[in-house]
Amino acid sequence: MTEEVELPPQLQEQLARLQQLQQTLQAVMTQKQQLEIEASETDKAVAELDKVTDQTPVYKSVGSLLVKSDRQTLLARGADEGEDQGASGEAAGEAETDELSKLRESHVTIASEQVNWNAQLRSLLSRVKESESAALFCHQNADPDATCSAFALQSLIQKLAPATSTKIVCPEGVSSSTKQLLENLGITVPDGRLPAKVDLAILVDTNTLDQLGQTAEKLTRAETPIIVVDHHHPHPDTVKIASQLVVDESAAAAAEVVYKLWQTSNVEVGAQEARSLLAAIFIETKHFLLATESTFEIAAGLVKAGADPRHLSELMSNPVSRSERIARLKAAGRSQVALLGEWIVATSELGSYQSSAARALLTLGAHVAFVAGESKEKIRVNMRATEGFYSKTGIHLARDVSIPIGKKLAGVGGGHATAAGLSVPGQLQDVLKICVDVLKESLGPLQT
Repeated sequence: MTEEVELPPQLQEQLARLQQLQQTLQAVMTQKQQLEIEASETDKAVAELDKVTDQTPVYKSVGSLLVKSDRQTLLARGADEGEDQGASGEAAGEAETDELSKLRESHVTIASEQVNWNAQLRSLLSRVKESESAALFCHQNADPDATCSAFALQSLIQKLAPATSTKIVCPEGVSSSTKQLLENLGITVPDGRLPAKVDLAILVDTNTLDQLGQTAEKLTRAETPIIVVDHHHPHPDTVKIASQLVVDESAAAAAEVVYKLWQTSNVEVGAQEARSLLAAIFIETKHFLLATESTFEIAAGLVKAGADPRHLSELMSNPVSRSERIARLKAAGRSQVALLGEWIVATSELGSYQSSAARALLTLGAHVAFVAGESKEKIRVNMRATEGFYSKTGIHLARDVSIPIGKKLAGVGGGHATAAGLSVPGQLQDVLKICVDVLKESLGPLQT
């Protein structure tokens, strides 16, 4: 049996400090978002006052009452508030930048209890309403969690900000199983075409622009504002450029994050949206094997909204194809095994179905699986780990393995604790070796 490793006092102190910084950052970001909303409302009020004369009757809101005032008084007040909000916003921005610089490289987890859902929804809606056109983007080979979450979020936006046109965009297409599910749900399968104009980009279940392929360059060149709605560990590059992060790492699926936005809005979830979100959660949690207490609470809410769990198997009826079965067998036949203490790490190479193969290797007995393949002059690695490995070691595949390797090899990595991905230039075997080496380094004394 392995002995428990007690952290040195200095490291314990650093972890405590990290938790304090995390709480401070969340508070600062919430304050900044609230100030931005107030500043926007003030600007709109001043703009309306500029359209009238001093003789025009004007009123100011005091609680639930409208009190008569005069134009010049309100203009002066608006200017004063604008300066105060600007100074506060600047201070908040400086504090945010300072805290972010400390946290971007740290092992930070954004949990549900640390998310101010009311502030997040207000900020998101404010940005949406300021935009004529918003596009909801899903990652490459979009899965059910990405597409169903995007569908439900689009429905919520259409109810709360009907003047803004919205479109779901999957730049690199959707997986075959996702296409079948969407058709079973009666949802139009999204295409990869961008609208003529995109004023706002909302990344759903997508934590980095690189997961959008060539579309990423277009958004970057146009300096399109970005909002991330996700449950993965935030990518440092995305933290730098995003206008807003609606992230809950404690959520088992992006669909849970979207449901909490619906819940906060007090708008009743439609039956089709409920079915979509429940199906996404069911698939993302491996039929609830990876579910949390919160997951079941959300699932119960979706059932009340009209989702019938008895029909989930019918919605997902998509038998494994012959080619996928062959790919899994090839991956197993090509696999190599590394023993890191009590942990079994399997690596393999495959031209397609890497995700399916990685899951299959876990089923065969591996604790961690890395399956790599070449795609568009890049090496793509699909990473999977068992829940037991994560709970005992604390090693987060995205935070500790894929993101650091992505930075090191001038590529990109992302994902969450037990499922992550990597896209980098290089040679296939070299990249797989680096994956094992970084995992070994992260394990440290836990190998013995």
